[in-house]
Amino acid sequence: LKTSDTLPEYKVVGCCLPAPKCHTPPLYQMCIFAPNHVVAKFRFWRFPSPLTMKESSGETVYYRQVFEKLLLRAQELQHLATPWLPRLHT
Repeated sequence: LKTSDTLPEYKVVGCCLPAPKCHTPPLYQMCIFAPNHVVAKFRFWRFPSPLTMKESSGETVYYRQVFEKLLLRAQELQHLATPWLPRLHT
C-alpha cells in the first residue's frame, strides 16, 4: 500500500433501506480519511455498529471529497482521526 503524508477527507452519508416498520430511516454521516472514494465507502460500512446498519440492508446516499482551505487543519484532523498511528506532535 502506497502511503502519502496527507490523505484526502471524504464525507459519506448512508442509510438503511426503508422497511415496513420505518418508512423514513435516519441518515448517518461520517467524515473519513481515505486514499480514494472506494476505500472511504468501505470504511463507512465497516465502522458503524452491526446493530445499527449493514451494507447488505443499506445504501450509500452521498459521498464527496472535502477540500480544506487550510491544509494544516486537514493534517491535524488526520492525526486525531487515526489513534493507532504514533502521534507526531512537536
